[in-house]
Amino acid sequence: SNTADITLKNFFVYNVNLGQNEGQEEEKIMYFYPRETAIDVKMKEVGLSEAIIKFTETFSTDLCEALQTKKTRKLFLQPEANFWIVMTITVPTGWDALEGTEYHGNEVQLPLYEAMLRQAYLTSKLFIGPYQSAIENHGADFLKMKLDMFFTRYLLNMRMKENDIVGLFQGVRFLPLDKPTFLHSQCFINSVEAKFSLVDYTMLFFNDELIWSGVGAEDAQIIYRYLVSSLLPTYLKATKSISALSMSRSLATVNRFVTGPDTLNDKVYTDQVPKVYISSVMTPGHYHLVVYRLQQLTIAFLIPSDQILKLEFYRSLDSFLAPRLEKICKEIILYRDQQHQNVSCSSTSDDSMDTRYVYFNSLNLATKSTLTEKKFPGQGPITKDLLNILVTMHQNQKRLAKEGITSGEHIVKTKTDHWVIGRMSNSRHFYITLERKKTNLVEVSEEVKKICEKQLKSIFFHL
Repeated sequence: SNTADITLKNFFVYNVNLGQNEGQEEEKIMYFYPRETAIDVKMKEVGLSEAIIKFTETFSTDLCEALQTKKTRKLFLQPEANFWIVMTITVPTGWDALEGTEYHGNEVQLPLYEAMLRQAYLTSKLFIGPYQSAIENHGADFLKMKLDMFFTRYLLNMRMKENDIVGLFQGVRFLPLDKPTFLHSQCFINSVEAKFSLVDYTMLFFNDELIWSGVGAEDAQIIYRYLVSSLLPTYLKATKSISALSMSRSLATVNRFVTGPDTLNDKVYTDQVPKVYISSVMTPGHYHLVVYRLQQLTIAFLIPSDQILKLEFYRSLDSFLAPRLEKICKEIILYRDQQHQNVSCSSTSDDSMDTRYVYFNSLNLATKSTLTEKKFPGQGPITKDLLNILVTMHQNQKRLAKEGITSGEHIVKTKTDHWVIGRMSNSRHFYITLERKKTNLVEVSEEVKKICEKQLKSIFFHL
């Protein structure tokens, strides 16, 4: 077949200060995918990247971000001084009977893959720490080993063709709660931190939504993404298997620690708590990440890595958390059930089946989206054309914000009778797609106003 989707061609990390002597150039390569690539090909790729970066420096003070060719897109990221991460992706192809293979470069939205590359670095930094610090403390070979261990697994799970505008934001889904329920949750976290002085910072989740975070937005986003997309699904799958094997197992013996001790039985106890690097706190550094789950609530604790976590600490934590989390979980479920009933009662039969939206707050990275939701059987994801318009619209809004224009509205009508509306105000972005035939601009504006009032009641849009 001559048709192909976007694929990852190569991915590598190098340090410009290493391998300066003749015959030692290979030393500058910290990591290279695919691993089996011949050394001369690796050196050629790194050399080409260095040449492109040097060449662009003669024309602009801005860092080189991407190189577009007919068959590939090469993306560049300098996350730290002297370090570059380069990702090359192939352009999707189609087949034409007359022209042969056709390259669909317009289907590659670079901002989506730039966000993907940045997310890859930030996630690696979560587990390794700053690259330069790793070299200074342990040497270049240590960093190479750590990068190989991390990226070999990470790149396998990178979904190149399933990227959408929500991936561009790299945001966090927050759980909306009423004041009493939120305050009860916050009081609970304060009581945990007061009782267990080892705990520096705490995060609380309900399913895949964040309730509270004691760390900065960027660190919270990376931990959130790790928990929701990797750690919790693996834990829940394993827990389900254990439950199936031992239906008679009592609740008291179930280990609720996602990370930490594999059991609270001192005879067979082993500690499996990972260390993560947190930068947006008073004392940046490595912390133990202890994660505990009960029913639909997950709580994550960050404890300085120089602290020794003993079994007695875990037992005490377990006995303190279990009854309190159970109570809060019931309270949240009750509140959500009431909200769903209210929504059901207020919903009308003419609620738009073809309306989708995405909201993003760039200050706290809060994201809310219905772009991938199926409102009726057989409904697919939004089309590539609509996705391209959304991404372009967001890039325009970012550019305007840099120029000091903090509020505005964009409206686009497509050939397929779709309307795409983008609103920006006070670092908040709201995008809507809807399909309307024989509709004018005034009617669309009224529809958008209704959606904003319904979905974003508590958010002020100054337009």
